[in-house]
Amino acid sequence: MHRCKRLAPSLARSALGLGLAALAFAPVGAAAQAESADPIKLTLHDWTGQLITTQIMGEVLQKAGYNVEYVQADYLAQFAGLKTGDLHVAMEIWETTGREAMDE
Repeated sequence: MHRCKRLAPSLARSALGLGLAALAFAPVGAAAQAESADPIKLTLHDWTGQLITTQIMGEVLQKAGYNVEYVQADYLAQFAGLKTGDLHVAMEIWETTGREAMDE
């Protein structure tokens, strides 16, 4: 448990660094015409790693020309929204807590 607490900030910094590097090296003219003006809905949860990876993905999608909407979602309740298409992307899903919902 203590080891996980020490690793979390390091992993978050690494993810942020990788995301920023990807944005920095993306060609300026890479933004193409998006297939749809409808927003891609990314779920937000209340843990740091998920918030960071979701923001990075949102920036990448926006740079590619897509509209992005961030939606605060309950972790287990999000699966119904993903199934119906009301939500589009969940950047982190834990198999230990979401396996049953993912299988539906």
